[in-house]
Amino acid sequence: MLQAIARFGEQLDRDGVGLFYYAGHGLQVKGENWLIPVDADIRREEDVLNYGVNLQQLLDRMMAAHNPLNLVFLDACRNNPYPKATRSLDGLARVDAGLGMLIAFSTAPGQTALDGDTNSPFAAALSRHIPVPGLSVESMLKRVRSDVRQATRNRQITWDNSSLEGDFYFKPASHTTSSTRPAATPTPLSLSTLTVDDPKVREYFPNYQGPITGDDLFRAKELGERFKRIGEPWVKWMTETTQQQYSEFLRDAEAVKARYALRGKEIERLPISEQRAASNAMLAELQQEMALRKQHFEQGMAQLSQPFSRFIDEFKLLLQSKQLDAAEVRLNQAEEQFRMLKLQ
Repeated sequence: MLQAIARFGEQLDRDGVGLFYYAGHGLQVKGENWLIPVDADIRREEDVLNYGVNLQQLLDRMMAAHNPLNLVFLDACRNNPYPKATRSLDGLARVDAGLGMLIAFSTAPGQTALDGDTNSPFAAALSRHIPVPGLSVESMLKRVRSDVRQATRNRQITWDNSSLEGDFYFKPASHTTSSTRPAATPTPLSLSTLTVDDPKVREYFPNYQGPITGDDLFRAKELGERFKRIGEPWVKWMTETTQQQYSEFLRDAEAVKARYALRGKEIERLPISEQRAASNAMLAELQQEMALRKQHFEQGMAQLSQPFSRFIDEFKLLLQSKQLDAAEVRLNQAEEQFRMLKLQ
């Protein structure tokens, strides 16, 4: 399993979309999730640490590749599949998705994921809906949830956590010119290849009033090229900064867990009659602190991406409305804004 994940990590570094699918058992030990190989002999808690694969290490590896999008599908029980040997263990815990990541579970926390016949209900539903054209990954997962719930008679409800900012389609929508012959896949519009006679010009500049002259198009191309020169390093900087802050968030989370682990040792010294209440109180406090830290992290990420997102929307509207002078001013402001952000 570790070798397969290492090979997977090498492929992630080639850019694109990272996708990890796991079918099997999963367990949590002290808040950390572990994937269990099929030949692991789990008899006690330490066996999970010795023979399991830490899910967070995989997620960190996916984030370190700096891909714009990562998808994780976990077709695993979220209860303990070894209750006789390890009653203290639980199934997979909630996993918080880093920026640009979606994590889909085949079932809800504490519930069993059914195996099915040839495929599990989760895998069967995914295979039906992934090929549907024009279906975003979030919409696809809603259909999967409905299918799985019906197939299992409400015994299995899928679950997902997402921090995606854009839309992703396994298969983009296709347009047909007739009922029998599909149209050719449309070529993405590029300002650099447009000519004033191109019918796509009006399509790209829908808000223009009056004719689109060659001078307007030439200047729009120049502004588009400047936009690209500004946007590419800005996106790279945001990606690197996001990864750095996410790593800091993980280090802080580990420090918090270690602190509470020490408190757990102290609770073990209390009389048995007091341990349960003390443990529940400590767990509630830990969850509250982690929720606050996660909220602060997400707010920081939103503040980081907001200026660029607003710049894209404003620039595109100005360009399409033939306000080329204003678009150039906005580009100048964006360049200065990016320079100041890098200096902070």
